[in-house]
Formats: sequence, structure tokens, C-alpha cells
Amino acid sequence: FWRDNPALTGRDGSGSLLAAEDEADIESDEPAEDGVEVARAPDDRDEGVPAPPASKIGWYVVVELVRAVGLIGDSLRRGNSSRIEQAVNKLSGLSTLATRLASDELWILINLIEATAKRYSDNSLHGRVSRLTANVPGLQARMWRFAREQYARGRGVLWTSQVQGLERLITSNSFALCTPTGSGKTLVANLALVKELLLVHTQPGAAPLALYL
Repeated sequence: FWRDNPALTGRDGSGSLLAAEDEADIESDEPAEDGVEVARAPDDRDEGVPAPPASKIGWYVVVELVRAVGLIGDSLRRGNSSRIEQAVNKLSGLSTLATRLASDELWILINLIEATAKRYSDNSLHGRVSRLTANVPGLQARMWRFAREQYARGRGVLWTSQVQGLERLITSNSFALCTPTGSGKTLVANLALVKELLLVHTQPGAAPLALYL
């Protein structure tokens, strides 16, 4: 998308799309159209590559939606919660705009993406790893790389059972996690071993014992 629209990647972002007044975008009493008309050049029909929508507001919403989704994906992978919050706030603003100036389908799409982004952020592995290593700053970079590797394998967003298990692991010294096969127990067990072996200051005497059945 950005390769096809390099002019939108500068410091001004999408501001240029709204710089000039467009009579077609002025709010009126007419109901919003069900869809955004897409202009095609005669030679584009076979290739199936649409030109930007005729409506500046419609094109602005599309561009900012792509920008927000890209920012959310990258921030989830890196564990950057502040940028995720910025992207979610952007989606909230786009939702308000779409309520007045776009179709119901676009409004529903934006709200679904916003709800998904919030849930993924709440269930991110990065947040739990950061809390586990709060008392051991020297290992934070290594554990951050571990979380990045889990995202590369499609395991960076935790399931409900994993969230509950890691919350107990962070706040407790002993607990039992009983869930069906394929529910993500191994990740919790691995982090339990890491916690006891690397993240906890050991006392003289008996060493910690972990049982994984």
C-alpha cells in the first residue's frame, strides 16, 4: 500500500488529503452512501487496481485505517504499549468520523478492528514477560527477545488459560494449571522454569523443584 502511495508517508501524513476543500465532502442533510465510488482508468479494469476513491474523506479514512492497523501490528510485535494506545485512539476517532460520513459497514469494520486491537494488547505476552523481569533488569532484553520469537511463531497473543496461568505465576510461588491438550500449558511451564532458575534470588538450602507432567 505504501509503495503504491509514497506521497502519504511524509511528515504531513494524510493532512494533504484534507488540505483542499471539496464540495462533495461538505456535510449535508443527505444520508451517507452505502459505499464509496471508486474511479478506474480504462486500462486499469483488467489489472483490477482501483484508483483512490473520489471522496477525499473516504480516501482519508482508508489511508488512516491502513496506517493504524500497521502501527498496531508492529507495536504488538515489539511490545510498545504506548504506540498501541495511540493507534487505538486513532481508530476511535475514525469510528466517530465514519458514523457521520461513511457507510454502516465501514463503521462496523473499524469497531471490530479496535476491539480486536484492545484484546490483543491486553493478552500480549510482552506485558507478562515485562512484569516477570521487573526485579531483574539485566535479563529484560533477553526476555524481550524471547517474546519477539514467540510472536514470530504466532504465539505472542495469549489464550485465556495462558493469561490466567501467567498471572498466577507472576503473583504466586505455587499453583496448578489444568487445561486440555493444545491449550498452551508448555509456554506457562517454560516461563515457570525461567522464573525459578533465573528471575528469583535463591536462598541457601533446598533448590526449587518443578514438575511438568
